[in-house]
Amino acid sequence: MATGLYIVIVLLYVIRELYALIVHKHLNVPKFLVIAGTLLSWYFGIVYYSGDMAFTLLNVVSGKSNRMNLNGRASTYAV
Repeated sequence: MATGLYIVIVLLYVIRELYALIVHKHLNVPKFLVIAGTLLSWYFGIVYYSGDMAFTLLNVVSGKSNRMNLNGRASTYAV
């Protein structure tokens, strides 16, 4: 059940973004990457591996890489 709902939500989001891309000729890449990373983290952490610990670890690793700049230093703003 959760996988089916997940697929529907992802498809609705992708359709909405494609529509915005076609109509406005603009894609908000940072927003798209954050959403895509969250969706992948949620799916593999909770649905595929059936565990909150895997989800938490994926978020910690993802969150750490989002806060680092190209020099490996923490950036001055929150994502």
